[in-house]
Amino acid sequence: MATAVAFDTLKLARKLEAAGFEHKQAADTAEALAEAMTTAEIATRADVREAQAATMAAIAEVKSALRESEQRQAAENVAIRSDMKAMELRLVIKLGVMLAAFFTMAAGTVAVAIRLLLH
Repeated sequence: MATAVAFDTLKLARKLEAAGFEHKQAADTAEALAEAMTTAEIATRADVREAQAATMAAIAEVKSALRESEQRQAAENVAIRSDMKAMELRLVIKLGVMLAAFFTMAAGTVAVAIRLLLH
């Protein structure tokens, strides 16, 4: 990944001196810049393509995991809806039994009250 950049430190130092830098300052600046440019890692087009391919692969992996998660969630939703329907049915049955018991008790109470009133 590190690509060397051709750099003429003497030419830069002379230009800096011509621009008003003192000799030591111009030489030190040129040397520091040359060192920074040779130790810096410069990405090549191949490096960028490789990083792009790795990023695209990671994105595809995340998309796949997301699809799997959505499918699991959809299946779970179906199971929950099925459970809710079963609970609704049990609740309707229990409510029906309770209403039948209530009306039976009410009818019995009315019958007893009528007998008591008629005697």
